Amino acid sequence: DMWDTPFPRAYDEAVFSGNRQMLLSVRPKLTNGTAITWRAIADAPVGSTLYNQTVAWADKVKATGRTIWFNFGHEPETGANLSQGVNTDYIDAWRKVVSIFRARGATNAKFVWIMTDWSFEVASSDRRSAAKWYPGDAYVDYIASDSYNWSTCRTGYNTPWRSLEQIITPLRTFGTQHPDKGLILAEWASAEQNGDKGAWFDAVPGLLAKSGYEQFVAVSYFNRIDPGFPNCNFRITSSAGAKAGFIRMANSPIFTTGIT
Repeated sequence: DMWDTPFPRAYDEAVFSGNRQMLLSVRPKLTNGTAITWRAIADAPVGSTLYNQTVAWADKVKATGRTIWFNFGHEPETGANLSQGVNTDYIDAWRKVVSIFRARGATNAKFVWIMTDWSFEVASSDRRSAAKWYPGDAYVDYIASDSYNWSTCRTGYNTPWRSLEQIITPLRTFGTQHPDKGLILAEWASAEQNGDKGAWFDAVPGLLAKSGYEQFVAVSYFNRIDPGFPNCNFRITSSAGAKAGFIRMANSPIFTTGIT
């Protein structure tokens, strides 16, 4: 959702009526395309428009009476967000949002911090490194990543086929430094190029059941063709083999009875 998107809408009500867990991600950007810097939100004084808009989000989430996983500004480290500010601006804005929610009594909001999988992999000196953007254990309930097996589906990028284990191991390692936080794959998917997508799905249940993966509490598949890279067909139905593999995976006990 955008910063000024109405909430809850009909879609949100449908999620609630289906008894599903909502992950609500709100961008600091208006529906007219105007971006709001992280620093502006962090420094917004009481009574200002930005402050009151944050209060409104807190009150609307609280009014649902449901546990909502709430994210503010996902993937902040990406190039698309360079105009929003630097990591310290983001951290201050995140903490401001969380503090306002708590002050308004929106205890049903659980805060999910979402980064790209790459941010957990790059060198600690890299400005994109996840550790540079972490708001702190006191302000985060769940740690999440958007995790993709791109292979060669992106024009101009020749990356190898990678298993989900290879992709999310850096996230898992980061999670061990924050053992009381659940881990979430907020987005995850595989392309088709140069590999067996059905077999890629087949490996997932065994991976999540392995010792050392107990922190993972939820996964949410990205069932779309990537809008920025049309050759990246992440849909479950991208091939007959992919569809069959996904069905086998979904019927695994780890998804039908839960991670133990």
